[in-house]
Amino acid sequence: MDFEKLENDLTRENLTLASTSKRGRAFVIDEVLISFLVIIAYWDRISTATTMNESIAEGKIFL
Repeated sequence: MDFEKLENDLTRENLTLASTSKRGRAFVIDEVLISFLVIIAYWDRISTATTMNESIAEGKIFL
């Protein structure tokens, strides 16, 4: 999709792009929400780790 087509589509639909600061805030909110979801999903594994080495080993599932 070229820039002119995108610009025409946005103009036709009366849409504007969000400012950089708003997009940045949306990114941070998304990252926080995703982090909480991952923590909730893996809480059993996280909470059962008793040593630092076990915590690191559990963290390797994300790599």
